[in-house]
Amino acid sequence: MPNRLALLLPLAFLLASCGSFGPATVAHDRLAYARVTADSAKQQALLNVVRLRYGDHISFFRVGQVVSGYTLMGEGRIGADIFMPNWQLDDDLSLGALLHYEDRPTITYDPMTGVELARSMLNPFPPGELFLMLAAGYPADLVLGIMARSVEGLPNGLAGDVPADGAARFDELVALIARAQAAGLIGAKRESGEQGQVVLLLREDESSAKDVITRLQALLGLTAGVSAPRIVYGTGPGAPNEIVVQTRSMMEVLATLGSRILVPESDVAAGRTPDTAVDPAGVAPVAQVRIHSSNLPLRNAFASVSYAGHWFWIDEEDYPSKRAFSFLLLLLALVERAGDQQQAPLLTIPTG
Repeated sequence: MPNRLALLLPLAFLLASCGSFGPATVAHDRLAYARVTADSAKQQALLNVVRLRYGDHISFFRVGQVVSGYTLMGEGRIGADIFMPNWQLDDDLSLGALLHYEDRPTITYDPMTGVELARSMLNPFPPGELFLMLAAGYPADLVLGIMARSVEGLPNGLAGDVPADGAARFDELVALIARAQAAGLIGAKRESGEQGQVVLLLREDESSAKDVITRLQALLGLTAGVSAPRIVYGTGPGAPNEIVVQTRSMMEVLATLGSRILVPESDVAAGRTPDTAVDPAGVAPVAQVRIHSSNLPLRNAFASVSYAGHWFWIDEEDYPSKRAFSFLLLLLALVERAGDQQQAPLLTIPTG
C-alpha cells in the first residue's frame, strides 16, 4: 500500500497545479519583455543609422501591444478492473496523467509610413523645445550637441568640415550652458499659452557665476539690458532680443551620426558609402556616437547589427557613445509619440 500512495501523490499534485498561475508570470515576463523591447529598439535605431550611411531606405516599426496567453491543463486517470476473478491491486490498478502547457503571446506592430513618417522624421525640431529641455535639466552637450546645427551662427562640429574656431566657440557655449544649469541660472518658458513663443531666462544675481552669464550673453549676441530673448529658428546671428538656433530633423540627426561610422575602407573604395566625417582641425564634437565595423560580431557590444556583410556595433565600454545613443533613443520615442495618431495596428503576428 505505501507504494500505491507514492504513485497517487504525484497525481494529486498534478491536479492541484491546475489552479491560477497567471500572477506568478508577471515578475518574469514583464522584465523579459522590457529587456527584449529595449534591445530591439537599440538594434532598430542602429540599423537605420547604418542604412542611411549607405544611402539605403529606413524603416521604423513600433511595438504596439504584447498580449500573452497562457494555457495549463492537467488530467489524471485512475482505473481498476473489478470484474476479473481473483482481483488483486497489484495487477489491475492503472494510473494516468497528462499535463499540457501553452504560452502563445501575440505582438502587434505599428509601421511608420507615409505622412506620419515624413512629419516625424523630416521636420526640424522646434528650437524653443531645445531650451525647454535645457531648463528641465537635460544635458546641454546632448541636447545641443546632437539636435542643433548652429546657435547664433556658431557651428556644431558634429557635422564635419566645420571651421575650427567656430566649433571651439560652440563647445564653449555648451560648456557655459552646462555650468549655468548646474548653478540654476538658466531657464525657459512659453509666453501666452502652450503655443506661445519660448523665451530664455538668465539669472544674474549670483556674483560667483557672473562671469559665466556675461560670457554666455556675449556668445549668444545678447546686449546688456535685454531680458527674456526669444528663441527662433534660423541661421546666423539674430537680433539683439533673439537667439537664432538652426535645429536638425530626426532624419538629419541619424544621418549626421551615421556620417561618422568607421566603415570598411573597401566599401568606401567601391563607392558604396562616402568617406567618414572628420573632426574640424582636431576639435572633437561635444557629443557623438562611435560606431565600429568588423567582419565578425563583437561579443561584448552595447548594440550590434548586421548589414551588407558586415557587423556594426557600439562598444559596451564606450560610455560617452552609450550615453549619446541612449539619448537618441529618447528622441526617437518622443518623435514617435508626437506623430502617433493611435491608429489600429496594421500588422499582428502570433509568435507561439
